[in-house]
Amino acid sequence: AETAATLVHEFAHLTSNASGHGEAFKEALVKVASDVYGARFFTAPRQRLHESYPILDMWIATGIRAALKKAAPPVARDFDEQLTASVVSRIQKMRALAADQPGTAEAITATAIANTQVTLFELGDYRIRLDAAIDEQMVDRWLNIGKGVRWKRNLAYLVAEFCNVFSLARPDKGWMHFFGKYRDIIAAEYLYHVCVEHIERRCARHIQVWKARYQGRLTGGKTRSEKISFSTSAVEGISDKMDAIRAHEQESALAHPDAAEAHAFHLTSNDLKEAEDFANIEHEKRGLGWSSDSSNSYLHNESGYEAGQSVQLNTGVSSGKVKGLLT
Repeated sequence: AETAATLVHEFAHLTSNASGHGEAFKEALVKVASDVYGARFFTAPRQRLHESYPILDMWIATGIRAALKKAAPPVARDFDEQLTASVVSRIQKMRALAADQPGTAEAITATAIANTQVTLFELGDYRIRLDAAIDEQMVDRWLNIGKGVRWKRNLAYLVAEFCNVFSLARPDKGWMHFFGKYRDIIAAEYLYHVCVEHIERRCARHIQVWKARYQGRLTGGKTRSEKISFSTSAVEGISDKMDAIRAHEQESALAHPDAAEAHAFHLTSNDLKEAEDFANIEHEKRGLGWSSDSSNSYLHNESGYEAGQSVQLNTGVSSGKVKGLLT
């Protein structure tokens, strides 16, 4: 499908008489694909002519893949307020599978699955890399979470671990230091931003209702305490949901050991240990060390916990609402 999409792309340049990738080219791109494979498979890119041409290229490839498979036309999965943890996790695993068996039918299928998920869940704005070699590189990156916000630091830790990333905190700077494979770090950064946005939105709604019950008889200190307990409890709820996802993935791998997902699960099962080993090496080079900090006392907030539990970890998110770094 990607090869066919490339040919369609080049032919669109010829038919549009355009050397660039402006409106004339994009209209020609959708028309050529529609004429060859059927217009019904390219409704989504036709609605996205305002998008950049790489986004359209992804939709063209996805439409061609559906046409070749005689599947239903692709439709964007845009579910507001929902988190793509399982989707991103699956993309990670499919790309690990493709990198492990380059050139094989299994690798081609895994890449197709990953690319289709990127397109349908509209993650292209975050430029998820298609180059498996880049995805497998070990890197370290800094994430700015702000000073003095303990719940955000806890969230960054658990999201990093969920994505097989080893993380260290610099509370005095308001930074988190992520170590791991490029694909895993990008996934962790993305999920962190989505979770923060979800928690802060739900917390604002909760505080509004909570204040109304007291009819103005509240101090600033009490309001801050309520926000902290709500947000920290929401992180706890998200943590429990992520643990459930991991347990389900492990159970599925044991129950269906011959499935591609099971193979991908085993390929990524050692990534977190590799990430920690990489962090040790990098810190040794820089003459640095680290210490643990497990103290975290707070009042449990049932509304906050339910907000964390309500995050949908198996569906899509409106990509336009996330200030992420997904590349």
